[in-house]
Amino acid sequence: MDESKTLNFATNRKGHSLTELLVALLLVSVLLLLLFSMLQHTTAAWRGGTALSDVNREARAALGCIRSDLQNLRTGTHLPLYINNPVVSASARGHFAPPDRGDKIFFLSVLPRQAQDPLGNKSDLCSIGYYLAESSPQTNPAVWSLHRYFHSSDSTWAWGTAMPGNGWRAFLLNPAAVLFQPPDSGNDEVLARNVVNFFISPFRSDLTAPSPWPDRERPALFHIQLRLCDQDSARRTDPVFIMRQSRFFQMRVAPD
Repeated sequence: MDESKTLNFATNRKGHSLTELLVALLLVSVLLLLLFSMLQHTTAAWRGGTALSDVNREARAALGCIRSDLQNLRTGTHLPLYINNPVVSASARGHFAPPDRGDKIFFLSVLPRQAQDPLGNKSDLCSIGYYLAESSPQTNPAVWSLHRYFHSSDSTWAWGTAMPGNGWRAFLLNPAAVLFQPPDSGNDEVLARNVVNFFISPFRSDLTAPSPWPDRERPALFHIQLRLCDQDSARRTDPVFIMRQSRFFQMRVAPD
C-alpha cells in the first residue's frame, strides 16, 4: 500500500469530541448514582427486616417464657401472688420502672427438678417474677429491659441460707415475713431488651379485676402486653419516635 495513502487515512480519522466525553461521563454518573441508590434502599430494607425479625423473635421468646411460668402458677389461701402493688414484700436493688412504664409480678410456680440445679432442689415450687429495670448502663430513659426473677425451690424455701427470716419456710410460720427475696437486676435474666412498656393484668373469668394480694384470690387469666423497639430506634432520644417505631404484642394466659 502506498505510504502517502496510509498517512492520509490516519490523518483524516476523527476522535471523540469533548462534548461526547462529557455526555458519556454524565450517563455513567447517572447509572452509578442509580445503582448506589438501589444499594442503599436494599441495605436499609435488609437492616429493617433483620431488626424486625429480631424484635419478633425476642418478643415471642419472652411471651413464651411468661406463658410457661404463668400456666404453672400456684396460688390460693396460703400461696400469695404479688402484682400491681407498691413493692412491699420484694424490695429491689437497682431501679424498677415507674408505674406508668410497666407492672411487676412475683409468684410461685411449679417447675420440674430437671429445670433447676440437679444438685439441690428438694421441691418443685420456685419463686418467679417479671419486672422492668433500667438498661445497664442506662443510655435512654425511654427504653427498659424486661427481667425474669428466678429462685430455685431450695432458695425459695430458704433452706440453709443465711437469711432464715426470708423465704417460704419463714412465710408459713409468719405471713408477714418476706417471701420473695430482693431481686438483683445484675444477676436476673434479661428476657427482652429495648422494652417501651410492659403490662400484665389479672382477670376473673368474667373479665373483672380480682382482689389483689394479700387477699390471695387466684386469677382466672392474665392479659400481657409488651411493646418493643429495635436497637437503632432505641438509640434515639425522642420518645415519640421510639413509640411510633415500636411493635406491640399481647397474649392471654390461663393458669392450669
